[in-house]
Amino acid sequence: MPEGRKMTREEIWTAYEKHAAGEHPQHLDESVESVHPDAVFEDMATGEVRRGRDAVRKYYDALFRAFPGWKLTRRFVHQTDEHIISEATIDAVHSGPYYDIPASNRKVRWNICVVFTFKDGLVAGEREYYDRASFLRQLGVKDLATW
Repeated sequence: MPEGRKMTREEIWTAYEKHAAGEHPQHLDESVESVHPDAVFEDMATGEVRRGRDAVRKYYDALFRAFPGWKLTRRFVHQTDEHIISEATIDAVHSGPYYDIPASNRKVRWNICVVFTFKDGLVAGEREYYDRASFLRQLGVKDLATW
């Protein structure tokens, strides 16, 4: 696809499905290959911004290690001419360190809404929205003020 050309709805859907095909079975290389080199991933709950494939790779690697074998259930997906909005529930076990939180082996469930953007046939960005406090409580964090 020539750079700068607006993607069709079909091309957007194909890029989204390719990304999901790597992300949800937690295939790190496939997940990262579906991301644009200049991607921007934003965690709206923490304010963290990950720019570029290397930062996205580090993020996914840490997330996949902390919550291996997660189960993602799509609850709603809506497509526009430029975005996909996906609402999902993720069920997992906290089996590895997550930031400074050691593995707790607790079951966690978090509801997440992600707004995807696209460029050149790839995922160009994600803006993730979720209830961080609920998520951290499930991991056993008692003092949410430090997070």
